[in-house]
Amino acid sequence: MNILKKFTVKNLLIGFSLSALMFTACNSEVTDEGSSGGGNNSSEEINKVKSYIDQNSLGSDITQLTTGLYVRKDRQGSEDGEVSSSDTVGIYFQVKNLTGEIIYEHLAEDGEPMPFVRKNRDAGGNIFPGLINLYSDQLYLGDSLQFIGISDFFYRNFNLSSFDGFGNIEAFTPKIINIKIDSKVGKDDIVETDQKFIEEYLSSRQEFQGKEVVDLMGGIKLIFMDPDNPDGLYPKDGEKMALEYTGYLPMNDDYVFESTLDSLDTNGGRLLDSDGNPLKSYKHHVKKFNLENLIVGWMEALPLMKTGRKAVILIPSQYAYGADESRGFRAFPESYRRKLMGANHMNPNNAIPPFSVLAFEVKILALGKDAMKL
Repeated sequence: MNILKKFTVKNLLIGFSLSALMFTACNSEVTDEGSSGGGNNSSEEINKVKSYIDQNSLGSDITQLTTGLYVRKDRQGSEDGEVSSSDTVGIYFQVKNLTGEIIYEHLAEDGEPMPFVRKNRDAGGNIFPGLINLYSDQLYLGDSLQFIGISDFFYRNFNLSSFDGFGNIEAFTPKIINIKIDSKVGKDDIVETDQKFIEEYLSSRQEFQGKEVVDLMGGIKLIFMDPDNPDGLYPKDGEKMALEYTGYLPMNDDYVFESTLDSLDTNGGRLLDSDGNPLKSYKHHVKKFNLENLIVGWMEALPLMKTGRKAVILIPSQYAYGADESRGFRAFPESYRRKLMGANHMNPNNAIPPFSVLAFEVKILALGKDAMKL
């Protein structure tokens, strides 16, 4: 299966919403009022949802979960297409307001399905707080699900009408998400797609042309952006490193998800000055690590980097965060995180989508005792 892995910032948002909603459907336990989750105007929103269900005569084929979320299931699959709790599936989806206005959709005519892992997990988050995965029924390839609920499940207090390509996302209003389970995605498909993407990305970017490229295990690429530093030192096992770095998503138009830097140009999330040239000076928040408990891509690349020499590490998803969709912004101080949250080109939900190739622009500033002084 050839998976389309090139998604925009819209898919970052939608991907996190699906992490909160996907396969929470069909729990047999039903409540009379549901749980509002404490969102603003929740009683008014609950009444709007109930009115929508009544007006569209959905009462006979809709289930309300203990969370208060409503779910409809259209069984179209067969038993030979059973989807287990750990399967990676390709899905199509559509997000709408109760008025019918489409906020965003990724349908068959838009390309290959979006890969997604079915999990039994706590799927709460800072946009969809408190939603617990209650799935207890079986799903099959070809099945469709519809989720209807108040804003505590869908974007809550975010207003995103200014985002290009989105319909109006109004804070504290109910939403609908339609999902179709299209296909299963194998590990080999993801590995092959990641490696192909990295090769094409590397060859298409002008800033990498003529640079020294080191091929590492599993398709990891280490690209040295600066000349060799003859006075630089390599990190040793267990040695403390002081780093500055920026992590971005090459599959998502290079949107920055994490940085130690104090100033980021929001035009595409790259580190550029007003003339479009790379920034040459900036303030930064130094981060300190040992060569342990890091993602595999870093542990493979950092030992080959000398102090003072900037490099870019391109990492296939299996050597980054894999199916994990909840990482991001770990390096930002709180005040800076709030500032970035308001930038038009930042990922509003702070998440890295599942199966994302990652890119890190990294420089090791100092090692050992010198690192501790920074």
